[in-house]
Amino acid sequence: MTVPDLGSPLSPSDALQAVLAGEYACGYAYGLIGAQLEGDPREKARRYLAEHSASRNDLRRLLLARGVNPEAAAAAYNPPFSITTPASGLRLAALIEDRLALVWSDLVASARSAGDAELTTLAVAGVAASAVRSSSWSRKARAFPGLLTAD
Repeated sequence: MTVPDLGSPLSPSDALQAVLAGEYACGYAYGLIGAQLEGDPREKARRYLAEHSASRNDLRRLLLARGVNPEAAAAAYNPPFSITTPASGLRLAALIEDRLALVWSDLVASARSAGDAELTTLAVAGVAASAVRSSSWSRKARAFPGLLTAD
């Protein structure tokens, strides 16, 4: 049996930029999500937006400390489907958290490959946080956070 060459992981700086881009996209998405929700779900969306904003700011500082200019956010993002109801908002919330967990997982691989224990710890915490947020929206726990499956 031959194992396919999956290539080298991203450099830590490139993986950090990818996570930063994911955090930007989540911030945008939570604006769309929150507009469809009321009560406790809306408050949860606000809390998660604040978490993503804090993570975004931390990632920007980390990149700058490494001598890398953080990339800017896009002016707008195209959601993968229309967000016009509470159900579509909840669906998007779970999806963006799953996708962000996958990007954080790439940073885990990159940091481990580079032998950066501190960055690996940060990335593992990012995967876990995204997985918890996704599960809180979808009410489903995944064996492999970030692994997108057809449900």
